[in-house]
Amino acid sequence: MSYKSLDAISAADIAALGLPSEVADQFHQSLSEIVRNYGPATPETWPQISKQLLTPELPFSLHQMMERVASTNVGKLLERRGKEFLGPRYKDPISSFLEFQEFSVSNPEAYWRSILDEMSVSFSVPPQCILREESSHPGGQWLPGAHLNPARNCLSLNGNRTLDDVMIVWRDEGEDKLPLKKMTLDELRTEVWLVAYALESIGLDKGSAIAIDMPMDVNSVVIYLAIVLAGYVVVSIADSFAPNEIAARLRISKAKAIFTQDFIVRGDKSIPLYSRVIDAQPPVAIVIPSRSSSFDTKLRDGDISWHDFLAKVKHFRQELVLYVVYYLLIFVVCYQPLQFYKICRHLRSDAGAKICRHVEFVAVEQPVNAFTNILFSSGTTGEPKAIPWTLATPLKAAADGWCHMDIRKGDIVAWPTNLGWMMGPWLVYASLMNGASMALYNGSPLGSGFAKFVQVVTCSHY
Repeated sequence: MSYKSLDAISAADIAALGLPSEVADQFHQSLSEIVRNYGPATPETWPQISKQLLTPELPFSLHQMMERVASTNVGKLLERRGKEFLGPRYKDPISSFLEFQEFSVSNPEAYWRSILDEMSVSFSVPPQCILREESSHPGGQWLPGAHLNPARNCLSLNGNRTLDDVMIVWRDEGEDKLPLKKMTLDELRTEVWLVAYALESIGLDKGSAIAIDMPMDVNSVVIYLAIVLAGYVVVSIADSFAPNEIAARLRISKAKAIFTQDFIVRGDKSIPLYSRVIDAQPPVAIVIPSRSSSFDTKLRDGDISWHDFLAKVKHFRQELVLYVVYYLLIFVVCYQPLQFYKICRHLRSDAGAKICRHVEFVAVEQPVNAFTNILFSSGTTGEPKAIPWTLATPLKAAADGWCHMDIRKGDIVAWPTNLGWMMGPWLVYASLMNGASMALYNGSPLGSGFAKFVQVVTCSHY
């Protein structure tokens, strides 16, 4: 079948697949209505076709036709640049797909530059090239000379998003009847910057390894991004591990601190986590209260509660207020002396604290071969093996999401996982770098609660 856009498909095309003419006419009428309401190639078009039109009773060839013309990221790229990439061999996104796959392998420079451009990836220092073949680097050297910060790319404004876009949507187990909780890009940036400033206050050297051993919820995502933004290395530890497994990963990674939680809440059970971490004899632990906890856990000497950790930023806020007041004093006393008193009172109030809370943390940009995450093999056959991610790995995770899962702005991506396994960091980058939302369920994904959550948030990918 030749390629046609949605608005070019006729009732005769549909009937040619074996449908009775009256059924084909009705299907075409409904398809045309969707195209009129949502356009032939928008993020909403395919979900509407999938929900309203396609049923198991319809011929598989019709499903194929709709899927073929659905406007994917790769399809749209080929519509714009297919002739540039493939020359006279290019026909349409479907017919030329295999040739484009071969092109991506034989022409990494052109292919990967186009993909990075499509995802609006930003470098503080651009790469000298995409791939440099060197005998000293088996497999080649990717993005040589580049400096970047993948967390900054997750939080930055670009053509893929606005400050009001929802970046994370979540629900706690047992709250099926309550509204979904949401965090916009503006709110996510604010929380990540706050934690990044607090991290700097504990005096660790840049590049230090900092572990996360807690469920994958909004707090752990904020912490993950803050560690990367501030130029540290995340050590990913699954929250199911026993003390000896936690200890092995802390020892191998030489972690200098660890974020954890007092309890893991599953249904009506509270499973101790902080006590397991302590049995692993970790470095300083920052302990977050679980959602059902009043946080009366007695901490080990030297460990820090989440509240006290964030309070460390208070000193920064006070210094910033003084800085702002100093320059306002110079301006206002000279030009509007009667307003000076009102401004000072404003800055000393909660509003002043909110101003400080929104001060952007300047991302630490590093060479592309610097480490950003240390994951581990399961360790079932012996000592767990460290699996380091360089700063190029998040770009590959996001590109896989863009190309193979067709993730884009307006999508909602759910994947029950944990930061201790590679799909946790993958989910962060594949969704946020592509302008999509992450869907997180704080509880067991094995019950009906998770199924209801996926249904309510209308996940595009799960």
